[in-house]
Amino acid sequence: MVSLADGDRVGDRYRLRKRLATGPMATVWEADDLELGRRVAIKFVGPAGDAARLRREAQAGATLDHPNICRVFDVGELSGSPYLVTEFLPGGTLEQRLRPGERLPDDETRSLAVQLASALAHAHAIGVIHRDLKPTNVLLDADGAPRLADFGIASLRGAERLTEDGTVLGTAAYMAPEQAGGEVATPRSDVYAFGAILYRLLTGRPPFGDARGLAALSAARKDGAPVVAELRPDAPGDLAALAESALAFESSARPADGQALADALTPRSTALPARDAETLVAARHRHARLKAAIITATVLALATTGFVLAGIAERGSATDEPVPPPRSQPRRHQPASVPLEVTAPGAAERTDHTRTGPTDTTESTPASATATPPTPSPATPQAPRVRETEPPAASEPAPPPASEPPAASTPTTTETMTPPTETVPPAPGEPAPPPPP
Repeated sequence: MVSLADGDRVGDRYRLRKRLATGPMATVWEADDLELGRRVAIKFVGPAGDAARLRREAQAGATLDHPNICRVFDVGELSGSPYLVTEFLPGGTLEQRLRPGERLPDDETRSLAVQLASALAHAHAIGVIHRDLKPTNVLLDADGAPRLADFGIASLRGAERLTEDGTVLGTAAYMAPEQAGGEVATPRSDVYAFGAILYRLLTGRPPFGDARGLAALSAARKDGAPVVAELRPDAPGDLAALAESALAFESSARPADGQALADALTPRSTALPARDAETLVAARHRHARLKAAIITATVLALATTGFVLAGIAERGSATDEPVPPPRSQPRRHQPASVPLEVTAPGAAERTDHTRTGPTDTTESTPASATATPPTPSPATPQAPRVRETEPPAASEPAPPPASEPPAASTPTTTETMTPPTETVPPAPGEPAPPPPP
């Protein structure tokens, strides 16, 4: 064993700060990593320690990679004595956190159980069995989160065994019955130790009380630990049931491994977690608000369109403006001064007619056809329209009614009637035109 003191240098990289723990198996120091500028913990082999176990712990640490397992940074040797460098966890051990006869709050107990089960699930999945799970080997970080540590006697898949059959290693109060009997430890042995820790967190006492020694513990294990509800009726039912099943005397009656523990601690309800449910409800509310906004905007747009159309119709009726013809129908250019052709009843349609205005190249249309009236200009008054039903001039005889056909002896004649021409008042300063004959 190497004699060490505060401030000593280890491997020209670490400087010791203070001793954290001393025991027959190892001594642990808090130190500074001068190269990376971080706080670390250095474990040295104790008087009764074994360098092979320290190397086994380093090997297991290099294999494991989990947030609830203590990380291994480095290994070395000082004056022929090996040492192991791990992360520094200022929260101490779980054993130091517990008080005799006092239990932890249920929410803290559940959090510790979930994280330790997750760490065991990771270790068992890659073939690592801790074999010495107990509160002393559970370290706490600054936030109180647990780290599973001290894999010195761990069993690694594919690695050489450290002990022969029949050799007992571990702590009696947390050791599984088969392990105490010298049998090979299995993942169910770690499950038993987990159940003993959970039982103590829930009740404030170990599962078998003050029983000491392997003989006393073996007898107590056959009778079974007191039911959690006898010591604490208000304990969470799922945690109490898990602790009792993990402490079963027969290993086959326990959960199979760390993953089975983790599954038992996972809610089996198909309902959404509270946070996901709140997110879903909020999303539905946002969708409903968006849908209502779209409907409101659509209604307002339709109402605005109706008001605009009503206003246009009202303005059109107030000004008596004719509705322009559709664009598909070409408008005819017909000056207001062009007289319309009138055909006497019973006469054949004529193609020649008299116009007083500019010559229109449009093909003549019978008077009976519907003509599109010209659009009047606001500045020029519209000329009066001449209807076919207008009475003839006084000097011309009235045509016979349309319902009576002309006599057979009377030849059919076609007369061209000239409608009265509109008299336009002269402009100021100009002589008035002579009256029509």
